[in-house]
Amino acid sequence: TVRVGNEPHGVAVSQDGTRAYAASHEDGTLSAVDAATLAIVRTVKVGAKPEHVEVTPDGRWIVVARPEAGELVVLGADSLTTVRTIAVGVEPHQIGFGAAR
Repeated sequence: TVRVGNEPHGVAVSQDGTRAYAASHEDGTLSAVDAATLAIVRTVKVGAKPEHVEVTPDGRWIVVARPEAGELVVLGADSLTTVRTIAVGVEPHQIGFGAAR
């Protein structure tokens, strides 16, 4: 068991299986967890009420959905720094990526 914050909603795992990312709804945070040791590597603020998280297929970006804000927050996987916020409309609830072309 890993304590990542209040009311975790979304969890995603990197393609190589080394990191898990958990969005904590009540804390407004994203936590990166080392999958081998289950230690929290870093926790960052992503804004109020994040619910869903996904890692891009190339592993470079972490995308967090904030349904109540109608936006996606994009973070660099290495730094966990927000690089962009994208307004997508009312209540985005799922994130998915197709195969690269």
